[in-house]
Amino acid sequence: MDSELRGKRMTRFFALLHKYHQCFVSECAKWIRGFPPWMVRSLLAFDIVMAFFNPFWGWWLLYRCTGERYSLRRYIPVYINYVRYCWQHITHGDKDTGFFKTDWFAEPRSEPLLAGAMALTRENPCATCINCCTTHWAKKPARCPFLSADGFGCRVYKSNFWDYTNCGRFPHSQGAIEAYQCPRYS
Repeated sequence: MDSELRGKRMTRFFALLHKYHQCFVSECAKWIRGFPPWMVRSLLAFDIVMAFFNPFWGWWLLYRCTGERYSLRRYIPVYINYVRYCWQHITHGDKDTGFFKTDWFAEPRSEPLLAGAMALTRENPCATCINCCTTHWAKKPARCPFLSADGFGCRVYKSNFWDYTNCGRFPHSQGAIEAYQCPRYS
């Protein structure tokens, strides 16, 4: 009986911790938007690099951004995929793909940067091919770790990651459309 009571208290404690953690993360995200764009992108780059080299930081980053809890067994394949995804973008750098192709001094955006490209709306949705969320050009393609499990939704949509990286400004160039083979803008 004593262990059952302890288990209920721990469950309640972790539920409260999760609730306050999510509130803290959302408040920090709003606060960070007050920084200059280059500083926000530097913080995001720090997050990405730390997650690449430190699996525990990656686990924490995924939890902060999505609010999902991952067991070690569930997280290991996600981390391996994340490392592959980042590495493929880094080595594919001569194309218009990846985080470092963003103008670090540009304001955050949630709409296409390319002139004439229509923004995503309910009336004008994405083609949902998820080409821009994968490295389909690689021999062993990888998916963005923030892509939902069903593959049709971004778990960081309209967040700092979305607005300050190329996700929110896709397509940012004709080269990006060609690299990702986007049927919507082709």
